[in-house]
Amino acid sequence: MALSIKFPIVDDHVIVAADGALGPRERAAAFASLAARDIAAIDARNAAAIGASVPHETFVDGAATSDLMRASERSEIVARWKVEVGVIEWIWEALHSAGPVKSGAYRTSARIYADGREVGSPRETIGAREVLILSIAPYARKIERGAKGYSPGKVYEAIAQAARARFANAARVKFTHAEPEGPAPGLDNWAAAHARRAFSHPQRRSAQSARNRRQPAILVFLG
Repeated sequence: MALSIKFPIVDDHVIVAADGALGPRERAAAFASLAARDIAAIDARNAAAIGASVPHETFVDGAATSDLMRASERSEIVARWKVEVGVIEWIWEALHSAGPVKSGAYRTSARIYADGREVGSPRETIGAREVLILSIAPYARKIERGAKGYSPGKVYEAIAQAARARFANAARVKFTHAEPEGPAPGLDNWAAAHARRAFSHPQRRSAQSARNRRQPAILVFLG
C-alpha cells in the first residue's frame, strides 16, 4: 500500500481586490463572484489531492463569514483550508477500508484522540497539534503482525507510510504503538486477564497489563 506520489495542496489562498469600469456595487459583486469561483476550484483541487473534502473558512476584511457578498469593492477576501483535517480524514477512511472484514468489528474499532481527548470524527480535530489514531480491538496486534488467522498484516503501518508519503508537506505522520487515551473496556479486560495468567506479583502484573494495552497506532503531528 506504499504511496510515493506527493500532491500540491493549497493551504492559504488570498484573492486580491478587483478593479474595473463598473460601479462600486457591481465591482463588489463581481469581486465576490470571482472569489467564490476560485474558492470552489481550490476546494475541488484539495479534495482530489487528499481524497476527502477539506474544510475551509472564509474571511471578509478579517471577519469570518460565509457571505462573500458583504464585501465592498475595496475588501480583501481570504480563504483558509484546514488541510491537516483532510490528512486525518484520509487516514480515517483508509483504516475503515483496510483489514479483515469477517465481522466488521476491527474496522469500527478505530478511535481518534486529539491532544489526548477522544473525539468522534476527523472534523473534531481542528485546532489540535497532535492526533493519535488506534484500534481498541484486543486482537489488533495480531492483525498487525499478520498472525495465522489474523491476516493481512501491517494495516496501520502501511497506512502510516502511505499518509507520510502523500502528505509530507502538510503533516508529520509516524507508525507507533500506544495505549488508548479514552475508554476501552474490552481491551482493558483482555489486558488484565492475560497479565494475571502471566504473573502473580502485583507490580509485574500491572506492568504487563499496561504493555498488553499498547496497540498499533498512527500518530500525526499538525501545525
